[in-house]
Amino acid sequence: MNVRVIAATNRELTDDIAEGRFRMDLYYRLNVVQVHVPALRDRREDILPLARVLLMNIAKRMKRPVTGFTPRRRPDAEICLAKSGAHRAAGIGTMTTTGSRGRCL
Repeated sequence: MNVRVIAATNRELTDDIAEGRFRMDLYYRLNVVQVHVPALRDRREDILPLARVLLMNIAKRMKRPVTGFTPRRRPDAEICLAKSGAHRAAGIGTMTTTGSRGRCL
């Protein structure tokens, strides 16, 4: 059996190992390749493209004919995303929840 595992965390696992909260053998099995993805708050240019994808997903789920943010409304969308806290630690989860609730739509 050939198995590939992709795991992600926002924790510093080496600290957790030192404090006995994470197994060292499991860490070394998982730690073959590390990919660092900066937090969304550090990639503000990615917020609007992600918001577009989330908007399309919500529109599809709600069976609504939405094609994206119109140029006239785009600044409003950016302001709404900024107010929603999408640029903070919660990131995509906050954007999804905000969009689903219709605050930005």
